Amino acid sequence: MKIQWPIPIDEAGRALRKRAESLGYVSVPDGVLVSPEEPGLVLHVICPRGPLDQAGEAVRAVRQMLAVDAVLLAAGEWVEPAEIGTLLAAGADDYIALNCETRELAVRLLALRLRVEGGGRAQTPLEERLRSAQRLETLGSLAGVLAHDYNNLLAAIQGNAQLALMDRSITEAVKYSLAQIDTAAQRAGDMTKQMLAYASNRDAGKTRTLNLNQILREMTELLRVSVPHGCTFKYSLARNAPPVAGRAAELRQLILNLAWNACESQGGMGGEVKIRTGFDESAQPALVTLEVEDDGPGISAEDRLRIFDPQFSTKGGQRGLGLAAARVIAESHGGSLDVVSTPGSGACFRFTMPPIPGWHMQTHSSAGLDAEEQLNATLLLIDDEPAVREVAEKMLRRVGHTVFVTDSYAEGWSLCEQIGAALDVVILDLSLPGLDPKELVRRIRSAFPRMQIVVWSGAEESAVHAKLAGAEPYHLLPKQPRMNDFVASIQDLLRAAKKA
Repeated sequence: MKIQWPIPIDEAGRALRKRAESLGYVSVPDGVLVSPEEPGLVLHVICPRGPLDQAGEAVRAVRQMLAVDAVLLAAGEWVEPAEIGTLLAAGADDYIALNCETRELAVRLLALRLRVEGGGRAQTPLEERLRSAQRLETLGSLAGVLAHDYNNLLAAIQGNAQLALMDRSITEAVKYSLAQIDTAAQRAGDMTKQMLAYASNRDAGKTRTLNLNQILREMTELLRVSVPHGCTFKYSLARNAPPVAGRAAELRQLILNLAWNACESQGGMGGEVKIRTGFDESAQPALVTLEVEDDGPGISAEDRLRIFDPQFSTKGGQRGLGLAAARVIAESHGGSLDVVSTPGSGACFRFTMPPIPGWHMQTHSSAGLDAEEQLNATLLLIDDEPAVREVAEKMLRRVGHTVFVTDSYAEGWSLCEQIGAALDVVILDLSLPGLDPKELVRRIRSAFPRMQIVVWSGAEESAVHAKLAGAEPYHLLPKQPRMNDFVASIQDLLRAAKKA
């Protein structure tokens, strides 16, 4: 594909062009980047400078010179939605920042290249695209609110079921019914995590410390309902897999693309897909691994050479964009995506990426709740949801802790002033009205420097850190329906504090 630059470009524009060249395009004297594989395709790029109104006029002028179906990409330093909207309204089909990462440039050029090959620019009016974006924004906000409320209800349901299961006097029939309630609540909890993940996609581009096992656990329900019927999943998650530094939304997309490809390879006839995680310490450097294996017809040696080409597919007329996008995501995380297959023996796609620096220093959380260990700590729980507060208090008392509870930050601070010297841990939700939670954390940290502060929240990690910026240090504990996991995490924190 040729990338044509209609207006002379400055140093920033030339830097963008060099990054396009690094993706396989060849620069020629007339300012057009040529891909030897597709010399006939053309994408126009404009890098307007100066005030926004002049930039808009430049885009409009270039659009009028181009054919109706020509695709025009604008590049600049504007970041506000209203500014970008001005350039789109003037006739640009897409916009990208001049200082964007190479991985983003690769994905944008790939998408526009497919649009060019498919016959040119979309004919959807700008107003319709803006309305669609607004609808998605509204759905995201609604999903976040609903997920938070459902999470609290499920925590109460599942916590009470787990408490009842600890009663040794119940019959097997009652125990079975309680276990069914527990399982159903867990599946519903997995769905709320997906709602929260959808609602937080605006922050999902940020690199964070993640665990592939945890991402897979959160995706089990999504995978079950997303793939063709009859396809089942078998998971094998390595206990020793350390965390990685990644972008959650992109890694979820990589997993979904690989799972969907594995199910489709079996021709819609059902079958089992094996998903495994692992940790290869013998590799130099060490690598965290994710494998997705199907029992389909396999891939020939010739097809394996082209399997990640976006223009290639073994599924009769479809594009292979899913696997191509998955490889882009893998490489943007400093990893790789490869396939091992022989005809008649299925295929195994293997994603590898490095663990976070200092992974060998990470300690593994306890697998469950040890009811026999008595740490005998004194805790303060601040949460305004009565059902959640009650079940959390009961489970913490059951393992030997003294627990004080309140439903407001103001009363929580009052209790800290009265009994702070005796408190080991303060646990607080982040969505209570009244006193700013950042101010509460600062007060506690100032008055009691050695006290452990746990923020127990269902909000996205990045949102929590933004809300409490400047109030560190604190421990962030995701609010999940499984109360056993919550108590086990508190136990781990107390053990670590005792050793310190």
